[in-house]
Amino acid sequence: MVTSYYLKYHRVASTKEIAILDAGCGTGFQTLALARANPGSRVIGIDLSEKSIELARARLQYHNCQDVEFRVLNILDLPQLGLEFDYINCDEVLYLFPDPAVGLQALKSVLKPNGIIRANLHSALQRADLYRAQAAFRLIGLFDQNPEDTEVAAVQTMMKSLPRWVNVKERTWRSQLEQAEATESMKSNQIVVDTAAEKCVFSPRPPYCSYSNFRITVLD
Repeated sequence: MVTSYYLKYHRVASTKEIAILDAGCGTGFQTLALARANPGSRVIGIDLSEKSIELARARLQYHNCQDVEFRVLNILDLPQLGLEFDYINCDEVLYLFPDPAVGLQALKSVLKPNGIIRANLHSALQRADLYRAQAAFRLIGLFDQNPEDTEVAAVQTMMKSLPRWVNVKERTWRSQLEQAEATESMKSNQIVVDTAAEKCVFSPRPPYCSYSNFRITVLD
């Protein structure tokens, strides 16, 4: 919050009694960082996954971070909180919306005047190889439904069998993902994430893949 505020207004912000939202907080890694960096603030993390929220609460408790709340909540349902926020953090979430502008509008609806949203979007052009591979797997029926263990194992087997010099393997795959124990990691790290627009497969952030951070300020 302090850094973003300074970049925008060129003065240091007080963190006391400000409201911070971590939208799509997952297991609370960023939420913990936000709470530690903004002492005296009220931090709320939301996520669709009950299991992720459970782990987030455990993480914050382990680090003795008391002033943080977690809710199982869809971003589109944010107005149900009845709160407005000075700063909203939304990492690795908006691009999962069929229309990211819808998610962004939901965040804006709970942003205070002069508040700041920090979010990111992936570059479709620089993920072209990734999308081609996803299309190939859909053609053979792997992603007719939301991919589960069987589909993940099939992807692992096929990618492992490809020679290292094949472009799609060279540019989208990591050898660590070939291990049997990587199945859950693949599911939880955007390896196999079902969205209306694309089903993301392979590395969560391949070497060639860039993404754009952006900040939005709502003025009176």
